Amino acid sequence: MTPEAMQALLQDRAADLPPLKRMLLDQLMAGGTLTEEAAPAPVSEAEALEDRVEALTEMVDRFAAAVGACAGCFGTDAGCPICRGRGAPGSRRPEADAFAFFVAPVLRRMERSPGGAQTRHRMRTITERPARPVVINHPTKGETG
Repeated sequence: MTPEAMQALLQDRAADLPPLKRMLLDQLMAGGTLTEEAAPAPVSEAEALEDRVEALTEMVDRFAAAVGACAGCFGTDAGCPICRGRGAPGSRRPEADAFAFFVAPVLRRMERSPGGAQTRHRMRTITERPARPVVINHPTKGETG
């Protein structure tokens, strides 16, 4: 498979992904343009890249479920077809198993850390104030990284 064909295949598949997942794929491809020497020639390498993208996509989906957010944009894209920008963390009920996997260990670690009482106070202060929106420049369909 030529480098151009590989890029076209990945871009074609990325076109239908939600914005955050497109950004993830763009980051994976950000190593520059593929050259004949650097391009993965065997299909098995392309399949390995697809598998990696799929695994990372599943991880993003699970993390979004853990924090009660839209898996497509985490509430940062008003044009998101899933949430229209209203899916920030906490906008939905977190999924218990995903929360237990991703978030609970962090909270336990904070409790055990030196100054645990101060950490609890800081966390209470952080969670009581409104979150500042995160601004992410989402690529539009057809844009290349």
